[in-house]
Amino acid sequence: MKYLVSLLMLTFLPLFAQSNCNDLRITTDNRTGDIRFECPLVFDMQFSKTLMKNGDSLIQLYLQSMVPYTNTNEKGCTLFLSDGSTIEYPEQVITVTYKSSLLYKYNTTLNLSPDNINRLLSNSITDFKMHIHNSTEKPLLTKKKNATLLMNYVRCVVKGVVRK
Repeated sequence: MKYLVSLLMLTFLPLFAQSNCNDLRITTDNRTGDIRFECPLVFDMQFSKTLMKNGDSLIQLYLQSMVPYTNTNEKGCTLFLSDGSTIEYPEQVITVTYKSSLLYKYNTTLNLSPDNINRLLSNSITDFKMHIHNSTEKPLLTKKKNATLLMNYVRCVVKGVVRK
């Protein structure tokens, strides 16, 4: 039975992942020729990969959170992973913008190292914190199907899958 479940997962998981890859927005910068792969904004997060014309690439994670009060000039960002570990960016600058009469939007974009990308490919993000503000979507991040969706987006962006 265990073998059958593993076989079914190996058969259908790539199909599920490929369907998520169809959600990527792919754009080309007319000036530089850089190609950008960007997943939809889900659970206050958005992964992107930029392929530069010179062959280099940059993978980034955009984070946002809406809160009813503001602190300015704050720094620091932490990603909490499903294995209990963290990825920390203590000097990461956080931008605060006025969103509405009741909310302020905190956001930042992290440049992901190859080591951190590998960690995100094997462990889902269960929460993040920008300065003192956790994700407003934390309850959604802890659900298995949402973690799988997000990890599939990471895989798609890392591969830079181009639709046929």
